[in-house]
Amino acid sequence: MSTGTFDANKAQNLPEIEKQMAVRCVEHAQTYWNLLEKIKPSSLRLTKLDDEMYEDFQATFPEFAESADPKSVLKVDEEAMKSPAGKEKWRVFINKYENKGCKTDFVPICLSALSPVADYNFGTLIRTDASDEYTQFNTTFADKLPSAIRADQQCTVTRLQFYVYEIARCRRGLNDWVYEKAQKEAAKEKAKKAASGSNSSTSVSSRLAGLCVDLQRHTFWWWHMGKGKREEADAEHGPDLPNVGGREAVGGGAEPRTQPAHRRHHGHLTEQPEPRCPSTPATSSTRRLLTTSAPRHNVTTGGASGSASASPGSYRNLALGLLAVGLGANAYYLSQRDSQLQLDGPKAVVPSGEYSYSNPQLPFEYGSKQDFEAAIEELKAYFTSQGEAWDDFVTTDDDELERRGLDENGHRSSSEGTKPSVAVYVRDTPDVQQVIRIANKYRMPIVPFSGGTSLEGHYIAPFAGISIDMSRMDKVIAFHPADGDIVVQAGIGWETVNQYCAKNGNQLFFPLDPGPGATIGGMIGTGCSGTNAVRYGTARGEHFLDMKVVLANGEIISTRGGGRARKSSAGFDIGKIIVGAEGTLGIVTEVTLRLAPKMPSDAVAVASFPNVEAASQTVNEILLSGVPVQCIELLDYKMIQSINESNLCGRRYDEKDSLFFKLSGGEAAVAEAKEAITRASVKFGARRESVEFETDKERAAKIWEGRKAALWAVAATNEAPGVKVWTTDVCVPISALPRLVRESQKDFQESGLTGTAIVGHAGDGNFHALIPFNASDPKELQTTTEVVGRLCERAQKLQGTCTGEHGVGMGKIEYLEKELPAATIRVMKAIKLALDPNNLLNPGKLYPHPTAAASS
Repeated sequence: MSTGTFDANKAQNLPEIEKQMAVRCVEHAQTYWNLLEKIKPSSLRLTKLDDEMYEDFQATFPEFAESADPKSVLKVDEEAMKSPAGKEKWRVFINKYENKGCKTDFVPICLSALSPVADYNFGTLIRTDASDEYTQFNTTFADKLPSAIRADQQCTVTRLQFYVYEIARCRRGLNDWVYEKAQKEAAKEKAKKAASGSNSSTSVSSRLAGLCVDLQRHTFWWWHMGKGKREEADAEHGPDLPNVGGREAVGGGAEPRTQPAHRRHHGHLTEQPEPRCPSTPATSSTRRLLTTSAPRHNVTTGGASGSASASPGSYRNLALGLLAVGLGANAYYLSQRDSQLQLDGPKAVVPSGEYSYSNPQLPFEYGSKQDFEAAIEELKAYFTSQGEAWDDFVTTDDDELERRGLDENGHRSSSEGTKPSVAVYVRDTPDVQQVIRIANKYRMPIVPFSGGTSLEGHYIAPFAGISIDMSRMDKVIAFHPADGDIVVQAGIGWETVNQYCAKNGNQLFFPLDPGPGATIGGMIGTGCSGTNAVRYGTARGEHFLDMKVVLANGEIISTRGGGRARKSSAGFDIGKIIVGAEGTLGIVTEVTLRLAPKMPSDAVAVASFPNVEAASQTVNEILLSGVPVQCIELLDYKMIQSINESNLCGRRYDEKDSLFFKLSGGEAAVAEAKEAITRASVKFGARRESVEFETDKERAAKIWEGRKAALWAVAATNEAPGVKVWTTDVCVPISALPRLVRESQKDFQESGLTGTAIVGHAGDGNFHALIPFNASDPKELQTTTEVVGRLCERAQKLQGTCTGEHGVGMGKIEYLEKELPAATIRVMKAIKLALDPNNLLNPGKLYPHPTAAASS
């Protein structure tokens, strides 16, 4: 790929691209390890140019010649590889294959239009020591990282380097132990199953669990770690921004649906013993966004199509910070639980007693286990009838199901940790409609799943059933820049939408900015917002012009009839009922998004204050002045301490309660905002020299790093075994924010939760508490739960709400009942009963008690 005058040292982060690249690296490593377990490595050919590459490798690097030492390639000498001489030598070697047909037999060629050798310089993982598995300490360059992150950070080499090392290792028998060990363990497991009569099976590769050090609490750790290592990157080998396309995509017409990687990779190499994906090479632990939905991207470039769609049985278990060194990218984690292949349909539950969060009881009976199994067979038959391989879309793999039974804050579906019976990957509205019809036929609950970033148990399946995965519905359907709107599928991420707009050469963007990895459907469900809420509002505003929704009976509605008008007074707004309903009234499949123009300025500011009261008074004065401020973020002194201690930002901040500002507008507007911020900050106790402004784009981004790194900093400074970070939010009137923060800080200290840090969207009174706690200590877990409860009640007493943007889900049902009048809740239930009388859609969420359809 030609990059012209691209300067890697000045490159800005492209998080969505880095995620997509990370997915490719994960798939490559997982597929390769799986291959070693299935076929004896010494008999493998990895590329069509194995012989040429092997001879050339030995000639170029005589120290690795087989004649000199057969075990010379056992370990990778990263210091030699990364030295100036080593870099140049490898560069010359790699570039020889730029124009050769070196497409591999098992690696997905997902960027096939970029060069004749599509993946010759694409990043992947290589084990530092071939005598060991992929672990946190056995991937290239891992031991060069700071000790605080070493266990969770792995990096990449180019695939050409991977090929030549692994070709040599395979030919010399250095990888044969992987196959032999896998066969022995498989035989042992088979004998164990035969003796016990059990139908469960544990992955042979489960020892790779060490690679994912309890990522339940921080899926996106070290999002920004790559910046400090850009001098290590060969940025000239990065892939172009892929089109967001596929079937129904803009300008490209219909594209064929391609099979996920594991089927295409292995079909011609080895006979698959069963029609499901093979055992996985990695880890335990659920991810917050990306593992349940490690993004499945259909990448198209220049008319050529490829696929990186993950199979439903795929095992995105390598929790890998993949791109920080090899490609100058940021760390991104993908993880899942170890696989135990077992179909576990739910028991029929008869109405009994009152529903409660801790002991959920259905008000009527769902289908039996046999009904659920029949539904699964019908789902398989549906995709087969579409000309697809059913196991690319329907899975009962425990790896896929387990992570949907527990979220990052520890919300479980029940005391027994019920998980879905099946996960189904849908492609479009007709797929969703058919899944709902089958669910109705067999009385099977449906739980939507997409980004997996929610924090209140939204995607957990309390009564088993179907987890309907929207992550493949990530296409742009139509783009209307002249009208300022874009039509997308609901599984697309907000970051992808903005990158698509930028790629198409305009100044439009979608302004809602919740956490990385969030998708449009999930954002609608939770009624999200983000840091831009001061200027652009929340999901409750006019951001969703139209929505296509599949109701519980399979009927498809359009909230505005497909219209794209900026306003309408034709009837009441059904879309407003769907926003914040958390998938309980219907499943959103397509959305028309209202875009906003980008402002010309990238200016930011930071100021430190003697206390939270002073900072909050400053916020009030700035807002009342009317100057164009886009974001106002409050970080308390504990949060600033965590950021400094974590060293995530490459700079230090004054360890006081601080405000971070992002300014928007033209030069005159920014100058006016700067004057207002300085005047108000100094008035309420900030030292004039502590008020820092920056208009240069790169330096401004550096200041803003502190705000962006907040969550990851708390996680980084609380890595003791068993420690997780409970993230919760409340919202109060802006004038009540100082009291809320002060009383909450006192409660945290008196409860022994001294590591708790606070970050808030001060411009709208939204308050987040990040509470490190020992999840393995029942007493501390109980204390944390009680503190969160008191926080919710405290906010409500201040005329606020128990959740500003995270939603209710399972975690805040009891507080919703305290917040809303009984009559309001009855109206909510009446709407639920009218649209979903069988309580099939996301049951156990949002409503204080499930609608009792049977008794009604």
